[in-house]
Amino acid sequence: MLQFAPVRPGSIFLDFAENLYITSFSPNERRDFNVAVDLQTSSPVTFFVIFENDIAIGILVIWELADFLYIEHLAIDPNLRGKGLGSGIVKEILSKSLKQVILEVERPETIEAQRRIRFYQNMGLVLNADWNYIQPAYDKEKEAVPMFLMSRNPLDSTEYEKIRDELYARVYSINQIF
Repeated sequence: MLQFAPVRPGSIFLDFAENLYITSFSPNERRDFNVAVDLQTSSPVTFFVIFENDIAIGILVIWELADFLYIEHLAIDPNLRGKGLGSGIVKEILSKSLKQVILEVERPETIEAQRRIRFYQNMGLVLNADWNYIQPAYDKEKEAVPMFLMSRNPLDSTEYEKIRDELYARVYSINQIF
């Protein structure tokens, strides 16, 4: 059975969460780890360590926004990948919420990006490739990243713009549209 525990300063699993976060996402695709953890005190975001049978298996950073859930980061311990743990987490998120579920994925320009997109499609998510989405830079030292949004249901232009604008404002704290 999967269990989710929020990452807090001083947690015994802080090192596990930090290592997995830093090694699973490129610098342009993540915040400073301490900023990501501290953000929980002022934003509708939770940074979880995921456990199965009391063993830390992964991390999940998820935003509970008014009209949708945004999965900012999901990563499984590299030694445990390929065992269905990630799909179990996504299925649990989808089953527990009736809201739209949104996540960003790299454009399918590499085999790894194509594999990641297929993984989420197998969970029932839809690739919204019609929209030229850009993930804003997390800070001044990082670059914006061209991505696509994936969602539980296909996005029309009005939904896409509303979600993009809320992600930019709430998650990235910017008002600039790319």
